[in-house]
Amino acid sequence: MKPKQYLGDAVYIKQGRFGDYILTTEDGIRVLNEIILEPEVTQALLEYINKEKEEKEEESTDWRKIGK
Repeated sequence: MKPKQYLGDAVYIKQGRFGDYILTTEDGIRVLNEIILEPEVTQALLEYINKEKEEKEEESTDWRKIGK
């Protein structure tokens, strides 16, 4: 199993044994919080992020249509 990876802002991620992902917040000494994302939750999170990205990209190109 791979070691945990630092994401930023004291948040780490590692893959669990059952296809889940474990997010933790840490203070450098100990784990303060832990969230276990089951595969279905991970998929829902990825879909949400991708949808938000698509909407943001659409919004950023809307200004180019003005005046045409």
